Amino acid sequence: MRVIFEWSDRTYGSPRLYRALVDLGYAVSHRRVERLMRQAQWRARVVRVSRRTTGTHRWFAQHPNRVRAQTTTAPDQIWVGDLTYVPVASHWWYVAAILDRHSRRLLAWRLGRTRDARDSRAGCWRPPCDAANHPRA
Repeated sequence: MRVIFEWSDRTYGSPRLYRALVDLGYAVSHRRVERLMRQAQWRARVVRVSRRTTGTHRWFAQHPNRVRAQTTTAPDQIWVGDLTYVPVASHWWYVAAILDRHSRRLLAWRLGRTRDARDSRAGCWRPPCDAANHPRA
């Protein structure tokens, strides 16, 4: 057990250590591995994965969000948009949505195969009032 635990740089916990021992042909139970690890005071350390950011924080720092500081008192004062992508079958589809900031109601949306600025502005489909989850007051 000690060789496997040290080989893993002390990252293997009891489930992985148990699986490694079984794969090597040892007849042990997971409870025994847990107990022996507790008695030896072995604790697996968490390996933190470091991911590189895309650099968007610099872009957002250059362009302050002026809408966030504003407050609304009624619907249809500020509209916000978002563009995201979803996997459908074996392709990526882009979804553009326009929301009312005050009511958080979906005003319009469009589904497209390309990521285009036109998708988030003109040509969005607007549902009728009775089709929306939150009808206008």
